[in-house]
Amino acid sequence: MSHVLVSGGFDPPHYGHYILLMRACQLAGSGGQVTVAVMSDEWLVRKNGYVAMTVLHRASMMGAMAAGISRGLASQGLTKVMSVIDIHQVAPPYSDMGAVLTELGPDIFLNGNDYSETMLPEAERLAARDMDIKLDFSAQTPDHSAALRRRIIAGEHGVKSSPAQRLTS
Repeated sequence: MSHVLVSGGFDPPHYGHYILLMRACQLAGSGGQVTVAVMSDEWLVRKNGYVAMTVLHRASMMGAMAAGISRGLASQGLTKVMSVIDIHQVAPPYSDMGAVLTELGPDIFLNGNDYSETMLPEAERLAARDMDIKLDFSAQTPDHSAALRRRIIAGEHGVKSSPAQRLTS
């Protein structure tokens, strides 16, 4: 039983984020806790140059996704405490995730496979090291946001493979 923290812009929420939440539930184990930290609009502007959906909309959609997953797990006799927070609830505006890691103290900080430890800001790496938080990049998220943005900008539409094919490739 572990506390797993996932974070991101989730702009917009998509299938890759669903996979990320499912992996978080696996890592948390029976009776574990999953917390989803939705990054601020300001953070997204700094990262991407724009915001497609406000933090309130993104947090609402991630909350609905988490609730659906929780209901599905409960029907199998598994329980998860899943909470969705706006980063401003635990850290000042423009803060990095280092403050959130320090405040929440999860056992595991999960990111998708589109990230690596070297890509994390130094404050996050230091907070994880100092608090003995395991960094995990094992969530296989085939449709991560950066890839989706590149496909949309390139004018590519439609799905080139089935979800089952993407999960096994």
